[in-house]
Amino acid sequence: MSLKFTTAKQVIVSTLAAVSLLAIGFMASGPFSPAQVQAAPSDEPSPPKKPSTKKKKNQSKKDKTPKTKSNFSSESSGLWDTDDASSIPDLVPARALIEEDDYHGAIAQLNALNRPDDANVLNMLGFSHRKLGLIDAGIAYYLRALENNPRHKGVHEYLGEAYLQKDDIGKARVLLRKLGLICGTSCNEYSELASAIAQYEERHKL
Repeated sequence: MSLKFTTAKQVIVSTLAAVSLLAIGFMASGPFSPAQVQAAPSDEPSPPKKPSTKKKKNQSKKDKTPKTKSNFSSESSGLWDTDDASSIPDLVPARALIEEDDYHGAIAQLNALNRPDDANVLNMLGFSHRKLGLIDAGIAYYLRALENNPRHKGVHEYLGEAYLQKDDIGKARVLLRKLGLICGTSCNEYSELASAIAQYEERHKL
């Protein structure tokens, strides 16, 4: 009994001595610095960047192609007569306004030219007023234009159309015959007025 107690006591003493030595060694080495304790680098790739959802500033804007002499509509083909071409370069801005249905702007532009006897200017003034519903004012401009250029093809066409708006098909037919004498039945102005008269006759069962 005494031998077993002595052996157990020796084991406990030896264990305590070993623990004490380990503690003394740890204290001697000192605590680890932050530089020594670093997280292991991760092998996982970084997540991909999300695509930008912002739209470009000009992406939603529509291209607006300005009207030029080469892309004017057929309706305005008779606005000026090439036989009276001296004023045509100055009329391009007003014609572009007409193409954009800015008839008030076109009238202001034409009046600023200060050419009261220019048949092309008067024709465009007549056209613009007629498009605004001022048919009588438009007819007055057309008649003045014919006084300055009795062979102006565009004026004959538009004046005939104005008379159709006034339900005066007789005067429209007279102007169509005059156009036939001026430029023949194959010119654009004759074809346009002939088509307008035919449509009027069909609507009114004439």
